[in-house]
This record gives sequence, structure tokens and C-alpha cells, in this order.
Amino acid sequence: MAQGGKNVFQSIYEILLFEKREITSIYFYSMLNGLVVLSFPLGIQSIINFVIGGAVSTSLVLLVIFLIASVLINGLLQVNQMKLIEKIQQQLFVRYSFQYAQALPNLNLKETNNYYLPELVNRFFDTVSLQKGISKLLLDIPAATIQVIFGLLLLSFYHPVFILFGILLLTVLYIIIRFTGKRGLQTS
Repeated sequence: MAQGGKNVFQSIYEILLFEKREITSIYFYSMLNGLVVLSFPLGIQSIINFVIGGAVSTSLVLLVIFLIASVLINGLLQVNQMKLIEKIQQQLFVRYSFQYAQALPNLNLKETNNYYLPELVNRFFDTVSLQKGISKLLLDIPAATIQVIFGLLLLSFYHPVFILFGILLLTVLYIIIRFTGKRGLQTS
């Protein structure tokens, strides 16, 4: 997990330090998207209740229009998130490409006898892996976290037993991350 005195989270923080504004926007879009996504099950449940009750009215039509609009808003928010992620990936690629381009000509070949030189040059291709990992970190983790939190809050409104179920799920998740997280970071 520690490489050169730094842990993984410090390294990721240093990489993302230059893109604070974009990351804040991504998290904002993610929170809005989490709220919009929660309208899907509620809207579908209401539509089913209207249809089962045999009540076809303007309320049903408005509910369907609202649900379609929320799907469109969800898509727009995701597109905006992906645009920001793409911008961050491009900036990372440019920054690390310039660092490699400056470092390679200045490499002292006498001091590199202990290193396998193709391995040093192939580190440039780690930039692509970094880009993919950053996109996963910035898109999937916030979206999943917000959906789980809002989903558990919404579930707790149905019955008080679901509050205990939500607390139990969060406790199990904490235990899993606590006891397997370090080994998972070391192997990746």
C-alpha cells in the first residue's frame, strides 16, 4: 500500500489536486443525479398504483410526463459528468506526457544500470490505466454512495424496521471495507 512513504489515497489526492473545480462539479452532478434516480421507483410505483386502481386521469399523464422528464434530466447530468471526466483525463494525459517527455532525454544512463530501461519507458502507458481508474473513481463511487444513502433514507420511510436494516447494511459494509480494504489496495 505504501510506496515511497505515501499511501494510495495521498497519491490520488495529489493527482487530483489540480482539478478541484471539475471534481466539485462532478460531485454536484452526482448528488442531483442521485435525487433524480430515486424518482424512478417512486414514479413507477405510482403509475402501477394508478393502473391497478383503474384510474386513468390527468394525474397519470402528468406522472408519466414527469417520469420521462426525469429520465432526460438523468441523461443530461450523466453527459455533463462524462464531459468533465473527459476533460480531467485529457489534462492528466497532457501533464504526464510532458513530464515523461522532459524526463526521458535527461535520463542519466550510467545511473540506470539497476533498472530495466524498457520498464521505465513503459510507465508512460500507465497513464492510460490511470485515466480509466480516475474515471471509475469519479463517476461510480459518488453515484453509488449517494444512491445507497438516499435509497436507505427512502426505504426507512416505508417502515421503521427498514431503518434497522439500513443500519445493519451500513455496518456490514464498514466491516468489509475495514478488514479487506488494505489488502485490496495492496494487491491493486
